[in-house]
Amino acid sequence: GLVSRQKAGVGITTDPANPNWVIGWADSSGNGKNLSKGAWAGAPLYDSSNPLNGQPILGFGTGQGSTPSDQLYWSTNPLSGATAATGFIVVRAFQNGAGWGGNVWNFGSYGGPSAWSPPEVYEDFGNSTRPRLINDATLQFGQWYVYGVTIGSGTMNGYINGTLKGTVSGLTIGWKS
Repeated sequence: GLVSRQKAGVGITTDPANPNWVIGWADSSGNGKNLSKGAWAGAPLYDSSNPLNGQPILGFGTGQGSTPSDQLYWSTNPLSGATAATGFIVVRAFQNGAGWGGNVWNFGSYGGPSAWSPPEVYEDFGNSTRPRLINDATLQFGQWYVYGVTIGSGTMNGYINGTLKGTVSGLTIGWKS
């Protein structure tokens, strides 16, 4: 079943000193899996001035300090112990000076986050190796995509806008605790 749902523009808590910085995001599923800013992390940017499909945008890597450390966390990983899972996010990768596109999330036991660097996506979702899941020349920096990933029975599938774009098998399922 649904573990957590962070919905654009709903349940956002901003920093009282700077209302553009997000310090919390409530779970709208009713399961209480709220996200909060870590003590050492930067705060993502809340942008309602340039909405996507009428919804505000949360910018990770564009907020407090404008670094990839702009993060929100669950107090414990709600996927710990799961043998299968699906995740999806609306994402737009921006290229930094080194040509790197950024991180999406960090759920797996690999020790580093998934990486979006078009045309490639390296994914740590529920696995211990972070393999290259997608290599698709049509992926471009600056474009919006619905990105989805499933993992179960040692196989991971990656989707862009609902179309299967990559499969990796032989994975050990493991979640960051």
